[in-house]
Amino acid sequence: YDITYPIVYDFESFGSHRTKNVSYKRINDNGVKFLDYMRAHGYQGMLYANLHSLNNNQWDLSKYEGYKLWYAQYYKEVTYGGKYDMWQYTSDGRVDGIDTRVDMNIGYFAYEKGEVDV
Repeated sequence: YDITYPIVYDFESFGSHRTKNVSYKRINDNGVKFLDYMRAHGYQGMLYANLHSLNNNQWDLSKYEGYKLWYAQYYKEVTYGGKYDMWQYTSDGRVDGIDTRVDMNIGYFAYEKGEVDV
């Protein structure tokens, strides 16, 4: 499939619902396995995380070296001190032609098909 942005591992249900008894280690291992698979098939991978999951060590970022981070914090400025490649700054955005609120993001990278970091 011809895409021009990373494939994202977006896991947000730590300790709840059907993943209530899934360990952080398993969640991280699954994320890395997914992103490694995407990379092996020619796609750039990215991890999605919010401030709470980063501050509470739910993500083991040492396992995600070489992958971009899409950081979510709905605030006027970023308070996270680590590196990130995209910032989701609100879920209350408006776009002409869409009748509901949308997430708004700022990407700090350019990406073209075929530029997969290996």
